[in-house]
Amino acid sequence: MPPCSGSRTVFGGQSTGGTAGGTYASFGGVTHTPETFANALTAWQQWQESPWGRLRYTLAAANLDRHIAAQGDILDLAGADGGDSIPLARQGHRVTIADFTPDMLAAAQQRAQAAGVDITCVESDATDLPDDIGDYDVVLCHNLLQYQTDPVPTLKAAVNKLRPNGLLSVMAFNRHAAPLVAADSPTFNAKITLYTADEISAVLADLGCSVIGHYGIRSDREPYLHTARIFQLIARSQR
Repeated sequence: MPPCSGSRTVFGGQSTGGTAGGTYASFGGVTHTPETFANALTAWQQWQESPWGRLRYTLAAANLDRHIAAQGDILDLAGADGGDSIPLARQGHRVTIADFTPDMLAAAQQRAQAAGVDITCVESDATDLPDDIGDYDVVLCHNLLQYQTDPVPTLKAAVNKLRPNGLLSVMAFNRHAAPLVAADSPTFNAKITLYTADEISAVLADLGCSVIGHYGIRSDREPYLHTARIFQLIARSQR
């Protein structure tokens, strides 16, 4: 599924049939509709442009840069408007963004056009990707797991899209920092579930991935990486 000029949107892989406004994703028993996220798009973009939002993206990118050796194919799972992956496209990577919210994908297209890069957009549930989406050198699973009561199906779907020795980057809210998370009003009006880095590391090990990088957003030093509001794990497929 090669990129094309500007961007390309592929419709398919929905968890149910229906119109674009009526499809939904059921994440481990918690159902969220595309409108859940579309209705907060403006607030989401305002947060991205805030100093702390820019810091989050800068740190996540710096952590990932430690492990990416060369240009390759990148899948941004539930990639929204491309905040993580379009900067990677600017570095020469071939980027595919999969998201089940059409408004987010439209925003990603606009951002890619403004950046002068080519991307591929796929309208799809994270756990029901189209068969022809291909495999990737890097898969991003950022800001997604907290919307699920069971992280295994999405992590399994992400790992299954990795090429041999591919990299998976996972970011999620940290249960050890629950008071900090609770003190910050959510951008999206959606129920969240908190995990620890150790719990997600164990799932990744069961799926055949070895964690090669553990970071707390804003610190990668003990003990702060265990208490950071957001943790980032970078794992390598052992297949």
